[in-house]
Amino acid sequence: MNIYFVTYISKCYEMDEDELLYALALKRVNGVGDVIAKRLIDVCGSPKAIFKERYKLLEKINGVGNVLLKNLCNSSCLFDAEKELKIIQKNGIKPLYFLDSAYPKYL
Repeated sequence: MNIYFVTYISKCYEMDEDELLYALALKRVNGVGDVIAKRLIDVCGSPKAIFKERYKLLEKINGVGNVLLKNLCNSSCLFDAEKELKIIQKNGIKPLYFLDSAYPKYL
């Protein structure tokens, strides 16, 4: 049984540092683009929750297969995201993710 979606993320919020770390890691997972990321977040609730979720739920999401599940286990995505977050903090960059309440509505 696959899970399909009619609408995407309806909630927006200010992301804390921890949630940003997982959002950066999600963008680094091979095979996860904007559409799959939104589907995963819609089901799990947040980028962090995706990495904590059981595979049985994730594999039911339309577009998520065994290869993508394996890629989600790759710890290098989180390691690279930690390095990127340090660069963001060091340079005073204000990241803007599509879950952020300041993200433009029509992008």
